[in-house]
Amino acid sequence: MNSDSVDESLSTIRFAERARHIMTSIKANTFSATDNKLIKNLLNEIKYLKDILNIRTKGRSKHQDISKHLLRLKKENNRLREMHVSKEKVEELIEQNRMMKL
Repeated sequence: MNSDSVDESLSTIRFAERARHIMTSIKANTFSATDNKLIKNLLNEIKYLKDILNIRTKGRSKHQDISKHLLRLKKENNRLREMHVSKEKVEELIEQNRMMKL
């Protein structure tokens, strides 16, 4: 037996000796009235936080809907402005055409 094996064996024997002195005690879980109140309060807080999260999530989706609608309105506004310019040009051309006929 080499010295590493002897050291390892001694270490194992020491560990076994310490493990032999470990005592365990079994105790049933009990809940008191204060524990039940604490659980109820925590459940209420979870519900409250979920409600806040739902409101914020709905708010984000409403904000996104508003942003999309605003973008559509801006595009429509630009299109109408282009049409307005085009209408003015058409009126100008009609006037020029009248002048040429005279």
